[in-house]
Amino acid sequence: MRLTGIPLILLAGGLAAGALTVTVRTWSRGGLRRRVVMRTVGLVFAELLVVTTAGLIVNRYQAFYPSWRDLTGGGTEAVVVVAPSDRPRGERPPGEGIVVPVGYAERPHVTFPVIVVLCRPADVEAVRAAARVVPDVVTVAFTPREATEVTRLIGRLPRLARVTGHARALVADRPHRELARRLGEADLDVTTVVTATGGWDAALAEAADRLPAPLVAPLRP
Repeated sequence: MRLTGIPLILLAGGLAAGALTVTVRTWSRGGLRRRVVMRTVGLVFAELLVVTTAGLIVNRYQAFYPSWRDLTGGGTEAVVVVAPSDRPRGERPPGEGIVVPVGYAERPHVTFPVIVVLCRPADVEAVRAAARVVPDVVTVAFTPREATEVTRLIGRLPRLARVTGHARALVADRPHRELARRLGEADLDVTTVVTATGGWDAALAEAADRLPAPLVAPLRP
C-alpha cells in the first residue's frame, strides 16, 4: 500500500470514523472507572487517527514523503550533482552542481530560468553534456532521497546563481516521474514537468522551450 495512495487514506479515515463510533456507543457503559478509561482511550485513539488521516492527505498533495522509504529515512542513494560549466568573472561563482549557459559571465545583469533535473547517479554525465548546450537556462541535476531535498534546493538556488524566482521546469527520469509531478502540482512557480523518455537532450530542449526568456535587471521580480 503506497504512502501517497488513496487506499491508505481511506483506511485511516475509516478507522478514525470507527473509533469515534465505538467511543460514542460505549460512552455510558460500565462503571465510573471503566467509563473514564474507555472514554480517554477512545478519544485519544480517534484523535490520533484523524490527525494521521489529515497528514496523509497533506502528504499526498505536497509530496513531503512520496514513499515509505522516504518516511523512515531508509534511502541509501547519495545526492549527486553536476559540476559547473562556466565560472563568471567579477562575481561570486555559482554553487557546486550548477550548470550555467554559455555567456553567463558576460551578462552579469541577467537572471535566467531554471531546469531542475531529477535523475539517477548513472545519468549525471549525460545530463551534464545535455545541459552544456541548452541556451539561456541554468540547470541543476541531482538524485533526491526525499521530496524535501528538492524543495530545499529550489529555495537555495537564488543564492547560488543568478536565477529567476518564478520560472523553473522539472525534468525527471521514469523513477522520479511521480515525484516531479507532485512537486509540480505543489509549486506554482513550476511552469512545466517533462519526463525524459526520449533522451536527456530532447527533454532539456523541450523544458527550455517552455520557459520564458532571461530577464535583464530592471525587469527582475
